[in-house]
Amino acid sequence: AFRLVVGVGQNDYDCDRQETPHFLEHLLFTGTSRHTETELDKMVEQHGGHWNAFTGVEETTYHLDIYSRYAGFGLEVLYEILSDSLLSSDDVEISRGIIEREAGGRSSAIEQWMLQHDIGRSATEKALRKMFPGGNFICNDIDASAYITRDNILDAFNTYYVPGNMTLIVVGDFDVDEMRYAIKNSFGTLPEKVL
Repeated sequence: AFRLVVGVGQNDYDCDRQETPHFLEHLLFTGTSRHTETELDKMVEQHGGHWNAFTGVEETTYHLDIYSRYAGFGLEVLYEILSDSLLSSDDVEISRGIIEREAGGRSSAIEQWMLQHDIGRSATEKALRKMFPGGNFICNDIDASAYITRDNILDAFNTYYVPGNMTLIVVGDFDVDEMRYAIKNSFGTLPEKVL
């Protein structure tokens, strides 16, 4: 079991850019210079694995579960998507559509107006807005992904996807020394940056 936790979530951004970490989560699975998204998925499945990711308010977590005898391969594929993903403009637009669908689709002008005027919000949301004016955890706009550009996404990647802001957790039946060596020769080669 691999878990790669990156210290970036929705609360790191203002309302109009809160989906930026979510975009990155999707984009890292869309292909690298060596493998397409389909090829990556097939390779993981052929090694008895399953992978996915989720973005929360404070962190983004990538998880890969795979047979222990393929632990080295699991590490390699995680490193590949982290270090070699294309993050293309076309993939940004495809991901935008996926993110909108996950949020229930694009909102109508009436839905936007209602949210901007606090109509239809829960009492908890209204109380939080009163207690924390200017806070970014209750947003007026539910179509935040519409405002995010590829440059915003690349900036987030270069800012947050750095060694000092990531934690790699590996659990399973594998040779510990071999795994340490493999981590040092993959994730350990990422350039150090200060967050």
